[in-house]
Amino acid sequence: METALAAQQETVPVLPAAMSAHGGKYYFDDAQEWPDTLMVTYDYPATRCVLTYEMQIWTPYPLHDEAEGAAVCGDNGFVVIGNSRWRAYDRKGQPIHEASGGDNTVEHVRNFLDCMRSRHKPAADLETIGHPSSMTNSR
Repeated sequence: METALAAQQETVPVLPAAMSAHGGKYYFDDAQEWPDTLMVTYDYPATRCVLTYEMQIWTPYPLHDEAEGAAVCGDNGFVVIGNSRWRAYDRKGQPIHEASGGDNTVEHVRNFLDCMRSRHKPAADLETIGHPSSMTNSR
């Protein structure tokens, strides 16, 4: 969403004006404390955007040939983002661009272990990544 708004010379507000989340443990009967089904809607009225997040960790059905990932939909097309590639489609569903990358799990683990030894901040620390993603709007 940030890139799409930047192309229109707009910025994403730090926090949504409103959000709602619904879900729970509806599929797995185990000791996990995280929901296995979740739908979240973030409302950004100042930029005329609504972001919808859906999590279904139980589903065997791929999302546009991705075992897990995200789809960002707009009025002129959509982008499917997977773990190692992304693909852009026009409004008729025809592919227009794609790119791929590698699995960077090894680099993340190495960075974490290096930081445990050096006491430096990791590349994806909780203060920078986790805290802002868990903030709520006080309006």
